[in-house]
Amino acid sequence: MLCKMCNKCGLRKLRILTDGRGNHLHPPNVTEARVRQVLNGIRRRAGGNPTESPGSVVRQELAGVHNEQIIVSLPQRNAVIRMVSYQQKLNRPPLPQSIREIDTVDWYSLKQ
Repeated sequence: MLCKMCNKCGLRKLRILTDGRGNHLHPPNVTEARVRQVLNGIRRRAGGNPTESPGSVVRQELAGVHNEQIIVSLPQRNAVIRMVSYQQKLNRPPLPQSIREIDTVDWYSLKQ
């Protein structure tokens, strides 16, 4: 549910949580809310591109951020890179542990 306060500050795509009594569970700081949006965008991009390098995922997502205060408020670069690597790891197929797990039927078929 969106609150009127959030509509005034321009955070239209942010999901606002309330406890049912009208108390908001979102951060009152606009910069903090925008940092969350940026980090969620990085996570989304990382999940969709499991083979792209983590650095390029972060660079592409941060290219659209022009507010210096938001960039300064982001976690350290190494933490963001680890987050990207973790999200990419979740979407990659597992590595085979033995030769039996590799499906070679399609690769090597006899032609007659």
